[in-house]
Amino acid sequence: LVNLTMLQQWLKVPSVDGVYWTLAVELSFYLVMYVLFITRNLERFNLIAMIWLSIIALFQYLEALHAIQVPPILKQLLLLEYGNLFIAGTMFYKILRKPRASAYLILAATLLIEYQLHGNRVILITLYFGIFWAFVMGYLVKFAVKPLVFLGAISYSLYLIHQNVGYIVIRNLEKYDLATPSSIILMPLSVSILIASFMHAFVEKPSLRLMRNAWENSGTRKYLIDRRVSRDLK
Repeated sequence: LVNLTMLQQWLKVPSVDGVYWTLAVELSFYLVMYVLFITRNLERFNLIAMIWLSIIALFQYLEALHAIQVPPILKQLLLLEYGNLFIAGTMFYKILRKPRASAYLILAATLLIEYQLHGNRVILITLYFGIFWAFVMGYLVKFAVKPLVFLGAISYSLYLIHQNVGYIVIRNLEKYDLATPSSIILMPLSVSILIASFMHAFVEKPSLRLMRNAWENSGTRKYLIDRRVSRDLK
């Protein structure tokens, strides 16, 4: 029941599935963005991103010197371990909308922070950044084939269920002497994809429709449209 709230990490309750640790990180980012939204600071995100990255770098430096010990709850709320990656994602969105030098400079800063936080893992993150850049620039259109689009559609559901489901399938294969190098890869993958497909079709898509309909009729959306029209008229 606590896991259904997605707040189990803050409430110090074990996650039902090991991969659920990321939910608390995502919620922290949404909370930060919500605060920026209600304080009308989203348009200043580039400046806020640089301040945010500076705070991450400062706290990491001070912790490395054993000068301070940052409380876990503060690390979580300020995303002191992963904030640079969320900022990078926002910069890629800005590049998609309108490429500017400032977005690329902030992306470079996120890589520097990544190196400070996790050392050589920055090589892998740089590779990911290259793929994202190719995507937002339209160079990956040729990969938009039905099988890959389908896997992309179910990817979040697949992520959420693959770990424990995979372990259950592998343990049963071993229990009944059916474990082979191919079966312990193909069977967990197939079962996970099947379950994720049902989750996507019967949980994720209906939920998205409900939320989008609620958003279409919300006062917040109307306020934002009126504000945008007013700004454009000025």
